[in-house]
Amino acid sequence: MPLIRSKFKKEKDMVYISHLDLLRLLERALRRAGIKPVFTQGFNQHPKISFAQALSLGTASQGEYVDIEIEEGMDAEEFKSRLNEVLPEGIEFVISKIMEGKVNALMGEVTHARYIMCMELLEHMDEAGVKSELDGYMKLENIFIEKRTKKGDIKQLDVKEMIRDIGILMVEEGKVYLSAVLTCGSVSNLKPELLLQTIRDNTGLKFDVEDSTIQRIDIYTLRDGKLVAPL
Repeated sequence: MPLIRSKFKKEKDMVYISHLDLLRLLERALRRAGIKPVFTQGFNQHPKISFAQALSLGTASQGEYVDIEIEEGMDAEEFKSRLNEVLPEGIEFVISKIMEGKVNALMGEVTHARYIMCMELLEHMDEAGVKSELDGYMKLENIFIEKRTKKGDIKQLDVKEMIRDIGILMVEEGKVYLSAVLTCGSVSNLKPELLLQTIRDNTGLKFDVEDSTIQRIDIYTLRDGKLVAPL
């Protein structure tokens, strides 16, 4: 059975649908497009659809990935076009590719993700000042957060090694735009909201994390020391 891996966007009002609702939306889109997915076996059968990494509610993305196994062979471009014709505004498939041979689980391949974040400063600071604060932040030997375990215990987690790259894109009209590459996936995962929290707590930058905007740009796999797209 053909396995098609696709990259898609999640924007506009669609940022407010949950991961489970996104799965249901794709199931309905497949039916409306006349594309028959392969179903799992067992009592509770469901289409074989698997995402790379769940996205936080309210976060837009230019680079989400999904694997869909279908019953009949189909050109990848036709697959993409037929789905885009029935998908709602805000969800758009941009690349689809038929995967050949043995394919690793998409979720297991993901190691990093790039985000763009916008923080609205509560106190004025020019770009040189912002850069100085972030340089100091990245020179910290450890950056700790408190995280609740599955057993309900609170433990301290050092997120310094979970930050691969961070940089200022622009400082304009009291807003700071950052680009950051963070670990993402089943082995190590740093949510961008937590990164902003550590910046707020460890620098002189004054802003509300809750009022900041976050956009996921792409998801990557680490191969031979380089970040590459899983498609």
